[in-house]
Amino acid sequence: MSAESPQNKLNKENEIKVFFPKDHYLKRWVMLLSGGMLILAASVFGTLIALNTYTSVLRHGRAILLNKITAILPMVLILIPIGLLLILWTKNHWEDRLILSESGLFQKKGKKEQSWLWDETEKLDTIITEIQFGGSSVATRLKLLLTGTNKKWLIRNRYENILDLVDHIREKVLPGIYNEAKQNLAHDQEIEFHTGLSASKEGLRIGDQQIPWDERIISLVKNNKLIIKDHENQETLFKTKLTKIKNLDLLLCLVENPPDPSI
Repeated sequence: MSAESPQNKLNKENEIKVFFPKDHYLKRWVMLLSGGMLILAASVFGTLIALNTYTSVLRHGRAILLNKITAILPMVLILIPIGLLLILWTKNHWEDRLILSESGLFQKKGKKEQSWLWDETEKLDTIITEIQFGGSSVATRLKLLLTGTNKKWLIRNRYENILDLVDHIREKVLPGIYNEAKQNLAHDQEIEFHTGLSASKEGLRIGDQQIPWDERIISLVKNNKLIIKDHENQETLFKTKLTKIKNLDLLLCLVENPPDPSI
């Protein structure tokens, strides 16, 4: 018996929450109305020009027909096709959404559909980009990268309530990744996050320094950088750009919830 497809499994479940693209309702109605207005305007002006052309031919003969046709062609060849494209685009993207269920994610984007089961996730990276102006942070963009066996899914900052979406996904995915990481560490398998930063059964290795799990350290994400400090004297132990860290969410989870090396 063939395994049940992720999409079929997701479709059988009640959804937890639905996330729409940003300004979804506004965009689809604006596109639909714009397409309709272009077709209507082209039709009205085309009809008026055609009537004017007919009258001119009756008065001046067919010789004037060529000049009048050049005024109708842009209406037919440009405005009407653009209007039709806008309406077709709106039709294809009318149901765009990202659905969270108990087992995973389901995305509908135009004619494309994509699904992801939570238990497929091997790595989770929250990519945070702070936009700065005049030395101050004016906006923050989030992207979420789900990595499984031979597959990846990058969820961009194009959905409404993106922070809520990220929190829901982290809540579903992180416990499984964290428990698997603890098992790997217990079996003396190291987890590398950066060339100078890795986790082992004994603790966090930063360069040549080994920090046991029972020593308190704190992790900060600031100005697109990861900073790890000693809890007592606030000494910076490690600092690098977020883009250079692999499996960032697992690293933060291990620092916040140190595994028991005796287990």
